[in-house]
Amino acid sequence: MTIPTQSDLQHLFGQPSTLGGLFVVLWLIWRMKVILLKESHRSFTGIWSWITDVKYLFYYADDLQANYVSGIPYTISTSSNTFVHISSAAQVEELGEVPEGKLSLVALAEDMLRPKYTMDGFEVLEESVTGTSLQHRVLRTLLTANLLTLHAGLQRKISESFDGEIYSSSLTPNSDWTTLRTFPMAKNVVRTATSFAFFGEQLSNDPVFLDAALQYPESVFMAAEALRYVPDFLAPTVVSWITQNHRASKVLVERLTPVIDARTGPRELHDLPPPKPNDCLQWIIDAAPRKNPWPTSKLIQITLGLWWASIHQLSMTLTNALYDLCEHVDYIDVLRDELGRCTMEGRPNDLPLMDSFLKESARLHPADTVSMRRKALSPYTFKDGLHIPTGSWVCAPSRAMMRDPANYVNPASFDGFRFVDKTTMDRHACSITSISKYTDTEPKFLFWSHGRRACPGRFYASHVLKLILRHILLHYDIKLADKSEPRTFAWRTAIVPRENTRLLARRRKAKHMQY
Repeated sequence: MTIPTQSDLQHLFGQPSTLGGLFVVLWLIWRMKVILLKESHRSFTGIWSWITDVKYLFYYADDLQANYVSGIPYTISTSSNTFVHISSAAQVEELGEVPEGKLSLVALAEDMLRPKYTMDGFEVLEESVTGTSLQHRVLRTLLTANLLTLHAGLQRKISESFDGEIYSSSLTPNSDWTTLRTFPMAKNVVRTATSFAFFGEQLSNDPVFLDAALQYPESVFMAAEALRYVPDFLAPTVVSWITQNHRASKVLVERLTPVIDARTGPRELHDLPPPKPNDCLQWIIDAAPRKNPWPTSKLIQITLGLWWASIHQLSMTLTNALYDLCEHVDYIDVLRDELGRCTMEGRPNDLPLMDSFLKESARLHPADTVSMRRKALSPYTFKDGLHIPTGSWVCAPSRAMMRDPANYVNPASFDGFRFVDKTTMDRHACSITSISKYTDTEPKFLFWSHGRRACPGRFYASHVLKLILRHILLHYDIKLADKSEPRTFAWRTAIVPRENTRLLARRRKAKHMQY
């Protein structure tokens, strides 16, 4: 694992290029000030805490991997948090079912995101306000059920977006190879496709809206990170600086307000005139109570909350999958053959080999070191006696668990077809038997979390990933521009793709595009 470069810090903390370094310096100064103000008999403890905090920034993943013992809890303490990592199957299953009132995801999100400052007045809504059923109904039920309806539009958006990246990155579109910055390209393609599913055709064709839709989750993340380095009295100034006075969120509100007002206007007529929009925004509107309708501001808040949760990991997962394809080129022709034999047509699990490849990529290269984060609102004791004090964070070290030889044979080796029955590999590609699917959750595969809080949008994410890879594999050859370029850097628990790692893409010749 490598630490961020200046350009990576610039991406984390925005413009100007010195801003990332500035906030690191501010944080170090602030932490040293805290240490110097401690009583002399506690100074050594303060200095050690400061060293631990610095180590946590860049080496958390390595530290956790090095100290991981299968099934044994492991605690990492910093000046601000105590992280209790659980890894036994029984503990993971129990954590997945503990009520929100005891071990809370919402409270943890409040601590991580500081929405009072970073979301321009929006909040992380409590379950009692929206109900987990809304998120489940929109992302897990309706979005998944409408994949067939959305399929052609998603395919078109992906094709337009990726081909546009090729042509905008090449001075001579017909040249042999075009250089792409992989992670920015992945974010653009995912943003374009997902904005269509979330907001419909009109807004997904608005370049100003699209830019803001990409910047919004990044600006919230950057602002939340920066607030860790400065005292509270500087928070409003710092957030305003980083977010450019919440520029992205204000653009989104400005664009979404008339669309929502137009859709909610005919409510006294009990329904919208046909044809009714078929997107997440409309489903959220439909889920709002009729007797006491939610104001437009609340509908926007809920929509942006779901958007923030949906866009980030998908881009990183696509980036890592592309790198794995380039590093394990033997899979490319096999996957192309499967794509030629099988059709997706809105059914996300019709590609068992690609499903397995994506799951193996996620197993070895997840976007985060941990999963299932919760904050203890009161003392909690697991059934096996493990005690979690109030205020502590409990989570599962998912990256280490997915590399545990107790869970997987030869866990350090990339086996793209690990999750299919290899005895069926000589059969028709669409009839190959899956051992477990990409979207399955279980204690040893926590990429999507597990239990009642498992990612409700994972079926949509799987489908979109397959559509993007399908377009790239059938229409382009790809390779790494420089195999020595590092793929990722570590920042706290996250494993973030580097902004400047490059991918080369070349349009396949017509005689090869037989699928």
